[in-house]
Amino acid sequence: FRYFAKEKIYDAAEILHGQEKGCQDANMQSAFWNDLRAEGIYISPLGVDDAHRRYFNWDYECSFNEVYTIVFVKEKSLDGLSEAFRGGFTAAVESYENAPEHVIATYRLTKFTLFLLQNYFPYHDELCFTEGYYLKEAYLGDENAVKIYHFLAGTVAGCYTFAPAAEEPEYEGPAELYIVGYDNNWDPANPTVIPMTETAGVYEAVLAFANTEFKFSENKGSWDEFNAKAICIANDAVVALDQATPIWKYADTNCKAAVEAGKEYKVTINLNDNTITISESTAVEGIEVEEGEAVYYNLQGVKVANPENGVFIKVQGNKASKVLVK
Repeated sequence: FRYFAKEKIYDAAEILHGQEKGCQDANMQSAFWNDLRAEGIYISPLGVDDAHRRYFNWDYECSFNEVYTIVFVKEKSLDGLSEAFRGGFTAAVESYENAPEHVIATYRLTKFTLFLLQNYFPYHDELCFTEGYYLKEAYLGDENAVKIYHFLAGTVAGCYTFAPAAEEPEYEGPAELYIVGYDNNWDPANPTVIPMTETAGVYEAVLAFANTEFKFSENKGSWDEFNAKAICIANDAVVALDQATPIWKYADTNCKAAVEAGKEYKVTINLNDNTITISESTAVEGIEVEEGEAVYYNLQGVKVANPENGVFIKVQGNKASKVLVK
């Protein structure tokens, strides 16, 4: 056996043969297997590579109920099985009644095998039994069993199928948010729009604050419509600069921020983690001044061909000014 192991005549060997519980031969085989590992020789361990009828107290038993092999394959094929044996991806298992499972494998595979035995295979076996039961009843002519079997068919096979990673669901939040008050405009029907960025659920705009109080919402229209989806600062806190401050959705309370009147600030509202961040803006830096006709930019510094309904930066010649376009 040692010679065959060293010469790699075979790729796997029966370490647990299941002749009877606590068999001395199995003990010696597992000890010898460990000695081979200490010498750098790894043979994939098997639990019962063949089984015959056994009779104990005149009751028929099968070794496969108590001793078996779990093989970890990349694919369900003969080549996949062969690759697993040669790569050492097997675990020999003893599972006697009223006794804990005994696994022989590498530490990593032993840990994973025990996890499967405790958390996966019991549910798998229950599904297998249920599907098999209704298959038998359907074969015997039970029409209701036929319907149930067709409903259950494939559940066991599904245990061996790796589903592809689920696609990210489409963002179902609002396309834009609306803010009033920061510029002394408290008209909920004509609020300033805070557009969503390329990141779903994150909204951003550069705003020129005229005071420290404001209010924003997912809706515009009447005050009832605006307040129905209004968003406020958690615990009535004041938004400090450059700090992500928690927000509460659908709460009718004005917001306050530690800003200076007359200055521009970048406002970022993140509905993914429910925070608002206000920081000093540098959005208009780096805008190229063009000679001739007036050129308009929004407050994020993006060139706008046809400005309407909002505050824009007008650049003409060597002069840049902020204008309100209605």
